[in-house]
Amino acid sequence: MKDQHSTIWTAAKQADDLAASRIEAKGLPASIESSVLTLDEVSEATDALRDRIFSQAGTQRQWLKSYLASTPGLLAIACDAWTSANRIAFLAITASWITERWELEETLIDFRELRGAHTGRNMAEEVTSVVSELGIEDKVLALVGDNASNNGTLVAHLSDTLGRLSSHLRWDSSKGHIRCLPHVIHLAVMALLLGIDAIPCNTDVHDHAHDDSTFTEDDAEEVVADDDHEAHEADGVIDPMVNLRSAIDKIRKICRIARSSPQRMELFKMLATRIKEDNEQPSAIRAQPYVAATRAYNVSKAA
Repeated sequence: MKDQHSTIWTAAKQADDLAASRIEAKGLPASIESSVLTLDEVSEATDALRDRIFSQAGTQRQWLKSYLASTPGLLAIACDAWTSANRIAFLAITASWITERWELEETLIDFRELRGAHTGRNMAEEVTSVVSELGIEDKVLALVGDNASNNGTLVAHLSDTLGRLSSHLRWDSSKGHIRCLPHVIHLAVMALLLGIDAIPCNTDVHDHAHDDSTFTEDDAEEVVADDDHEAHEADGVIDPMVNLRSAIDKIRKICRIARSSPQRMELFKMLATRIKEDNEQPSAIRAQPYVAATRAYNVSKAA
C-alpha cells in the first residue's frame, strides 16, 4: 500500500510541482486510501453528479424564464444549425434584447440536437418548442438567420405555429426576418470571384448542407452497391469470386455513407436495429441468443 501511495503522490507532485517532503505528511496516506472508491461508489457518485447537474440546469431554466418575462422590451432570436465533426447535428438558439439602461444583452436560450433532415419545418418545430416553453411568444420581434433556403421555410412555418399559440403576436414574418449580413457579403464576394473566373465554375457559392430529406433505404442500397453486382446476390449463395478485399471494400463504402451526414447515421442505426429485431425472432424460437446481431447493434450505437 505504501508503494501505491508513493506512486500516486509522485504523479501528483509532477502535476502540481509540490515538495517531495510532503509525502511524509501524516494525513496523506489516509487521504489517499479514503479516496479510493469501489465501482458501486463510482456509479453512485456519477448518478449523484448527473442529478445535481440536471437540478441546477432546471433551476437556471426557471430563472431564465422569469427573467425574460420581466424584460420590458421585445426580443430578437437567432438560430443556426451545423454538424459537428462526429456527425451530430445541433441547433443553437439565442435571444437578444435592450435593457432599461439601454444596454445590449444576449443569452443562449437552448442548444438542441437536431434529428432528421435540416428542413425548415423541422427547425421551426424546435424553435417553436423553445419559445413556447419560455413563454415569450408575444415578445419575439425578429428572427435572425443566414440565407439558406430552409430558413425561408422556417420563417413561414414558425409564423403559422406561433400565430396559433398566441393572439397577441408582435412578430411580422414578412418584415421581421433579418438575414445574416456576413453571409450576404460572402455570397456577393463569391459571385464576384465567379464572374472574374478566380474560382472554379462548379464552386458551391451557397456552401449549404446536403439535403438528405429524400434519402431512402432504397437509395442507400443503390449507393452501397455502386455497380457492384455482388451486392445483388441472394443470401446464402457462395460466390468463389468474393474475397476479403471485396468485403473490406464494401464495409468502407457503408462506413463512408453512414458517416457522411447525421441523417444517414440515423438511417444506419435504424437499419441495424431492424436487422437485430428480425434476426432475434428465429433465435428466440430456438431459445438461442443471437450474438452477432447484438454485437452489430452495439457497434452501430458506438458509431
